[in-house]
Amino acid sequence: MGADAGFDMVPRLSNSVADRRVWDQFIDSVKEFYKGDLNVEIKPNYIEFNVGEHPRLPFEGHKLLRFSSKITGSHSTRVGEYLDTVTRIARTYFESRVKRWNELYDVWGHYDWNEVHDSMLCYRLHRSVEPPLPILVTSASKCFH
Repeated sequence: MGADAGFDMVPRLSNSVADRRVWDQFIDSVKEFYKGDLNVEIKPNYIEFNVGEHPRLPFEGHKLLRFSSKITGSHSTRVGEYLDTVTRIARTYFESRVKRWNELYDVWGHYDWNEVHDSMLCYRLHRSVEPPLPILVTSASKCFH
């Protein structure tokens, strides 16, 4: 058990040219900031932070609802530093859309966990470079592209 923290993107980004352009600039800034950091991996479709619960930033911004991880307990090693830095970089690009939250201080995310988990399921369906296996989950029909 532990407490979660992170940020929610409110409202979520669209797949418009303008939102994609700003998201790409944000992703480039994150890549540049963490260049050479062995805890940050650039995957084909996302950036993975190999701390905590391995928070990820998809390369398609409209797929992100929440960037978060446990900040206490066995998964918390250095994760707070990464969450804080990525949040600070995100606010540079998205300002008030970045809603920071931290359960330790009774500040809760904008989205409920079911919505976040559905979004992450959709993201998992699309993040692989190989075609996904069929999944019989009703929430998968809510996925957006």
